[in-house]
Amino acid sequence: MKFIRGTALAVAAAMLGLGGSAHAAYPDKPITLLVGFSAGGNLDILARTLQPFLEKELGGKIVVQNMPGANSAVMYQHLSQQKPDGYTAAINSAPSLLAPLVASDRRYAVDSFVYVATLTDEPYTLFVNHKTPRLQPFATTREFVEYAKANPGKVLISGTEIGSAPHITSLMITRATGAKFSWVPFNGSAPAVA
Repeated sequence: MKFIRGTALAVAAAMLGLGGSAHAAYPDKPITLLVGFSAGGNLDILARTLQPFLEKELGGKIVVQNMPGANSAVMYQHLSQQKPDGYTAAINSAPSLLAPLVASDRRYAVDSFVYVATLTDEPYTLFVNHKTPRLQPFATTREFVEYAKANPGKVLISGTEIGSAPHITSLMITRATGAKFSWVPFNGSAPAVA
């Protein structure tokens, strides 16, 4: 079975278009690094881990700002409205870039951003709460899938919002195996894991 792998990307509003400016040396004010998900999730932790290294490399202050909502569409909308001066950047996952492409109410163009770097390759892992009394412990993924097939909709799967990588992965498992789950979306990966 194939699983989706999410790749975190640094996305910047014309971050590289800084040449020829009569301004002071860059950066002369803090740089905002947007995260399209809530605090405590994997991309937030990545942004905050990178923060001191980016500050050292760029010689300025980096401020991490979480902007969760609509599978990062809120953050992308905000980013698309920023001046392309290199003072607003974002870090996000590849699946969250794909979901807005099918949204009819999207108010920005995906190609309006400069994609700076691939930062991580994230494998997805299936976790089962072994303390849940109504579920038996599963030794293998096959046992988990067989249980879900025999009990359609009784197995809850959580993750971030509809259209997120975990949601798409659960749909792929359903398509490949016929197992049916109940999807429970959260506003971030940290609350989903909890």
